[in-house]
Order: sequence, then C-alpha cells, then structure tokens
Amino acid sequence: MVLKNIRIVLENKVIDKGYLVFENGLIALIGEGEYEGEAVDGHGLTAMPGFIDIHIHGSAGIDFMDASASDYQVIAKSLYEEGVTSFLATTLTSDAQSLKKVCLNVKEAMKEAPSLLGVHFEGPYINVKYKGAQNEQYIRDPDYDEFERLQKASGGNIRYITLAPEKDGALDFIKKASKDGVTVSAGHSDASYSDVEKAVEAGLTNVTHTHNRRPGVITAAFGIDTLYTEFIADRIHVCDEALKTSYKIIGPDRFIVVTDALKAKHSSLGEFSLFGLPCIKKNGAAYKEGKKVF
Repeated sequence: MVLKNIRIVLENKVIDKGYLVFENGLIALIGEGEYEGEAVDGHGLTAMPGFIDIHIHGSAGIDFMDASASDYQVIAKSLYEEGVTSFLATTLTSDAQSLKKVCLNVKEAMKEAPSLLGVHFEGPYINVKYKGAQNEQYIRDPDYDEFERLQKASGGNIRYITLAPEKDGALDFIKKASKDGVTVSAGHSDASYSDVEKAVEAGLTNVTHTHNRRPGVITAAFGIDTLYTEFIADRIHVCDEALKTSYKIIGPDRFIVVTDALKAKHSSLGEFSLFGLPCIKKNGAAYKEGKKVF
C-alpha cells in the first residue's frame, strides 16, 4: 500500500509533500514529491512518529491500579486514536500488595499489548508535603528490598520511578535503581537545589511535574543539563507563558510532554475514585474537594 500527498515529519527535516510505501505492515520507503502509481490520497494530512506517554494513569474509564490484564488492550486502543503508540502504565502511591497486582497484570498484558512498554511507579517514596492527589497513608521512605520484590513480580518491567530525592535512604535507592537500568525522576518533592545535585550524582536523570510549586526542583530542572523534564502541556496545569519560557530555557532535547491522564480520559465518567480519593472531572481536569489535583 502507498499513502501519498502527505506532510511527513522526520527526525531532521519535514517533507511538505511526500508519500509512504508500506510492506507487511511496515514503512518500507519514505518518498518526496508526487507518487504517480495507485495510492491512497492523504489530502495533505501530517504523518509523524507515534507519541510515547511515559506518565499516564488510565483511560477509557479504567485506572491501572484496578485494571485487569485484558483491560490494557482497551486502554491501548483508546490511546491509538490520538496518536499515542506506546506508554508506561503509571501507578499511584499505594500499599505493596496493590502495586504487586499492577506489576503482575502488566507482565501478563505485555504479551498481548505491544504498545505497553512497562510500569512507571509514581510513588510511594514521595514527600507528604507535596503529595498532590496521592494518598498520604501509603507514603513511605524508599525501600529497595520492597522495590526489588515488585520488580521481580513485574518481570523486570518497572522502567521508571518518581520519588522525592531528599527522603531518608533516597540516594542509596537512586544508585541501586539506576544501576539496575531504572530511570529515576524527582517529583512530589521538597528537595533543594543541592539535594537534586546530589541525586544527579547518584543517578537521577529526570524531573516529574516540572510545574511543581517549590522552585528548588524547578530551578534544578532548568540549570542541570542532564535532567529530562516532564510537562503536562494542556494549558490548564501550566499556562502558555510558562510553557514557552520553560521550553526556551530547557530546549527540545530535554523537554518531555506527558498527559498524566486518569481513568476518566476517553470516557463519560464525571465522578470517580483515585485510589480512595473522590474526584470529579470538569473542563478537562480532575478536582478533589474543589481544588484541581491533576
């Protein structure tokens, strides 16, 4: 099959008018200009690589914390509709048994859902002061023995973890996790700039919620060139001016756009529970007790 008359976004340039040749479901050739043979007309639409969402909690009325292995296919299909071709199933701060259940389901789901890349642990090793929508009764200090047990349950598929680098035991945790190939990100944190510098030396490479309220982590995200930074670029969590300024400072190579979406995404849900916390969906955001949480 050939798809012609399309705009094609490549890594190093944009083809304003080109065509794609497919063989066995894969792109075999990228061409520039007119295609004279039989082809499907793309009418000037844009073709570009699929998005990777490394921070998403659910979709289509399903939360990863209570999703079955088969539910992952439903979520994956809903994400395909908006161009997300792979994702990390993101957890919430919770008890070890609930996290283990997610890990086991992800391990099973990855056999049938190729777009599922693994797990992002958002917590439980975060700072209660900046818990956001996380349930504080499950917040605890970093415990690498616990994490290793969960990693084993996942089949080695926990790829990413968000934690507070200033917590007791965090630096040792970061060293071990990064050595084992897990991406470690600072988030829900009260860390100072110095705390983040020490964490970077230990293996920290990312910042979650770069729109955090305290400038310690934000300033570190801007000033330390090895840190990758997440932004929820929905014009609700971060205003246009802050996005433009942050992008200008950070640049395209370290600027990561995520959805941080919840189960209400791609669903008719108006009210739902976020691992025990009641929420409502209003104007594209989730609210708890009248305050925006995500």
